Amino acid sequence: MAFGVFVLANSFNAYSQSCSATNFGTVGSAVTCLDFDATPSGAGSSAGCTGSGFGGSGTARIIQFCTNASNQCVSFDFSGLASANGTEISLWTTCSAGALSGYVTNSINCYSGSTAVGWSTAGQATTANTCYYLRVWTKDPPTGTATVCANVESPTNDFCTAPQQIGTAPATYDNYCMTAGTAGDPAPAQFCAGSLENNAWFSFTTLSTCTFPCTVTINITGINCTGGGSGFQIGYWTGVCGALSNIGCTSGAGGSVTATINNLSPNQTVLVGIDGNAGAYCNFSISGTNITPLPVTFIDFSGFRKSYGVEMKCQTLSEKNNAFYTIERSRDLQNWTEIHREYVVGDTFGLTEYQMVDYKAPELDLLYYRLTQTDLNGTATVLKMISMEETTFNNRMKVIPNPVNEEPTFVSIEWDYDTFGTFVVKDTQGKELLSKKASLMRGVNMVKLEMETLRPGLYMVEFSNNESKQMTKFIKL
Repeated sequence: MAFGVFVLANSFNAYSQSCSATNFGTVGSAVTCLDFDATPSGAGSSAGCTGSGFGGSGTARIIQFCTNASNQCVSFDFSGLASANGTEISLWTTCSAGALSGYVTNSINCYSGSTAVGWSTAGQATTANTCYYLRVWTKDPPTGTATVCANVESPTNDFCTAPQQIGTAPATYDNYCMTAGTAGDPAPAQFCAGSLENNAWFSFTTLSTCTFPCTVTINITGINCTGGGSGFQIGYWTGVCGALSNIGCTSGAGGSVTATINNLSPNQTVLVGIDGNAGAYCNFSISGTNITPLPVTFIDFSGFRKSYGVEMKCQTLSEKNNAFYTIERSRDLQNWTEIHREYVVGDTFGLTEYQMVDYKAPELDLLYYRLTQTDLNGTATVLKMISMEETTFNNRMKVIPNPVNEEPTFVSIEWDYDTFGTFVVKDTQGKELLSKKASLMRGVNMVKLEMETLRPGLYMVEFSNNESKQMTKFIKL
C-alpha cells in the first residue's frame, strides 16, 4: 500500500545513505522496541513524497529487519516523532557500500504532521527468511524520546470466514496487517468505497428479545490513523462468505464513526466489513448496541518459548455461559491440531487467568497457536492467534553479526556457571551441519564459529551441556 504522492519507482532505484542500521533481526510475535533516537542518522532528502512538509534536506535513518520462515506480516509503530513536518518511509532490499538499492515498488509512505506513524509489510512483495531495510526520512529530528516497535501479526479476521465478534463493551483492534482481495471479499462499492486496501471482518448477533424491525448501532471510537485518511468505509451483509447479501454501507472520517443497521430480525447474525479510509493504518475500538453480549470479556492470549516447551497464558475479565476454551497448534496456518481443552465451571467476574504448557512443541519449527472460546449453545469464536518463533527462548544468546556474511562470526552467550558443552548449527529441518566443543565461564562468553561453508539461508545454533541448553537463530547471506 502506498499513501500520499510519490514519484515513479524507477526514478530512485538507488539512494546514497549510510548502511549503519538499527537491526531488529528476524521479527517475532513479541513486540520489540528500539531507541529510534539512537539509530545512526545521516542527512538526506525525501525520495518521493511531495507537498507541504516534504522536499529539501532532512534526517534519514536505516532500520534493518528480517522476515520469518512463513513471511508473516511485520508491523512497525513509530512514536515521538516531530509533528510539524513530514515523515517518509520506504522499503529497500539491499544496503551496501553506503548505498541503498532495490526499492520495493509502491512501498513508499508519506505522513504529514504526526508524532506517531505506522507501517507494515502487508501488500509488499517480501519473501520468507529475507532481510530488508527501511529508510525513514523525517524533515525535522525527533524533539524528545522516539522509539520504533516491531512485531509480526497474523490476524484471523483478515478473512470473511473468521470474523471477530462485536460485543457490547468496546474492544480494541488495528488493521495494520490486513490485506485486500482475500477470499470472500465483496466488491468495494458494497463497503461504500472506491477501492479496498486493508479491510477487516467482524460479526454480531441481534438480541433474541428485540422486536422486528431491530436496529443495531455499531460504534467505532478512539480512531487513530496514519497514512490515507482518518476514518472507515463500512459494509454489512447477511448470509455466508461467498454468498453474501449486502444490506447497506456507510463511511465516515474523524475520531469516531457510527453505523446504524435497520430492519433486522431477532437473533440474526450480520457480518461487518471495515476498510481504512484511503488505505489508512488505524487503531480503534468497536462495540454495538442491541446485540448479544459476548460470553467472554477477553483480555489477552500470549505465549513464550521455554527450554521445556511453549508456555501459554490466557486472561479474561468476565465469563458468562462459557463452556470451554480450545488451544490448537499449526505449522502452516492451514492444518490445526487441538492440543488442549480447558472446561469452565460457572460464570466468573473479575480477572481470571489460565495457563498451559505445550511440552511437545517442536523446537525447530515456527509454530502458530489459536485460542477458541465455545459457549454453552455451541457457538465457537476464535479469540486470538499467536506465532511462536522457533528460537525465542531468551535473549542470553546471539550471533554476531546477524545476518552472517564473510566476516568472522561469534556467538555471544551468557551462562550462570562454569561449564563444558557443545555448539551445534542446524538447518530448518534439524539436520546437524557444524559442531564445536567449548568451555564457558560464568558470565558472558564470545565463541568463534566457522560459518564459511554454510549456504545462504536460515539456521539455528544451539549450545547444550548435560543439564540445559540455549538456542538462537541467524541468517547466512
